Amino acid sequence: MSKLKWGLVLAAAFFTTAVAAGSIGGVVGSAVARSEVRSRSPEAGTEVLVNSDVLGESVSLRVFRPAGLPEATGPMPVLWVSDGSHQAGIHLSTIESLWRLELIPPMTVVAIPSTSAGRSLDFRPPQEGSEATNAEAFLAFIRDEAMPAVAERLEVEAPHVFVGYSLGGLFASWAFTQGPDVFDGWIAVSPSWWYGEVMMEAELSGFLDANPEAASFLYTSLGDAEGSGMMRAFERVNRAVGDAAGEGLTWVHEITPGADHGSNPALSSARALQAFWSWHAAR
Repeated sequence: MSKLKWGLVLAAAFFTTAVAAGSIGGVVGSAVARSEVRSRSPEAGTEVLVNSDVLGESVSLRVFRPAGLPEATGPMPVLWVSDGSHQAGIHLSTIESLWRLELIPPMTVVAIPSTSAGRSLDFRPPQEGSEATNAEAFLAFIRDEAMPAVAERLEVEAPHVFVGYSLGGLFASWAFTQGPDVFDGWIAVSPSWWYGEVMMEAELSGFLDANPEAASFLYTSLGDAEGSGMMRAFERVNRAVGDAAGEGLTWVHEITPGADHGSNPALSSARALQAFWSWHAAR
């Protein structure tokens, strides 16, 4: 039986999601990159400074642990969050709530900031005939410099999950086509799949047609109040993936009732993380 979850699914407001969402507040040199860790207050997290050869600049990653964990917890799986300065706190709060309810394991959260090029260039995939973007370098930085630097300095372990929001969701789904095994799971929240018109449906369906054995987990969600343009693009991409996905891909796509573009990350975070861990436990 295929692991693909096909058809738009209305996200039910069940108890555990409501509890988690209600508690949410508003957080590279060589192969291992030249990096250093600077201790900060718990509110600021821990800084991992990566002097990136790929990007030609220093990037400050912020690393957070759920509040209330004993210091000797040991290695934890990691949630890597783009747009980290304003998205990491949402997912950290969700993790804390779900962990206290014993619904998921505790996870370390790594907040990835945008580069000096800006998030628009970092997140927009390269497209023939369009202006140059920074997406390929940004992905190489995360894969080849940031992940080894964090693993070298802090106690982390698999699985590693990447989450992107809006243009970051566009980046997440494109990055999946560049190497699904870079992360153990991918989450694209309110992805800007309108970019480049039919670009992402072509990228994803083309990749899956060429790689029918691709096995991974990809969760996508869209608020039901995000507008007709976002919805049309969301439906097109999901149809394309439904036609092309092989047996190994678990593709979960949901419509979040009552969510607009600003609120969808908080309202869908708990469902995304529970869906990932349910899939992971069943493997």
